[in-house]
Amino acid sequence: MNLALYFKKFEDPDNKWDWNKIHNMILWHDAAELETGDIPKQHKTQQHEIEEQQALETVINKSPKFINSVVRESITEYEERKSPESLYVKAIDQLEVILNSYTPHGRKIMIDAIKTDKKLLDFFRQLHDGHTYHFDTVHKFATVVQDKMVEEKYYID
Repeated sequence: MNLALYFKKFEDPDNKWDWNKIHNMILWHDAAELETGDIPKQHKTQQHEIEEQQALETVINKSPKFINSVVRESITEYEERKSPESLYVKAIDQLEVILNSYTPHGRKIMIDAIKTDKKLLDFFRQLHDGHTYHFDTVHKFATVVQDKMVEEKYYID
């Protein structure tokens, strides 16, 4: 939520977005991971996707009844990516992946993954392009970090 709030003044300066929806999407968009754990996108299979859907139902069913509809609506809106709020939450989620990768631990994980699958190098380098481009400041920030990682040969052991 901190990153979303940090970029708010740049991306939603007139405060037109529903920040309660943004908060709920940030809070619940990875709810299935409570049951499955976090599986990086580049490693997800179709079976993982099926298991995540089942896990999501488990999480919703275990949740107090008074929030079930909020959880379901938040996740649905996030996954559909039609509203400016859902697009923004996805962009922030991608930016978090980039920032988490720009650590010694993140670098080790990336290098180990790239050694296993060379196509992942392009995946990591292009991570921000698919979702951050809707938001000028978030995209520029992600691009600067990614460029710095390339300059520092961050992806090379």
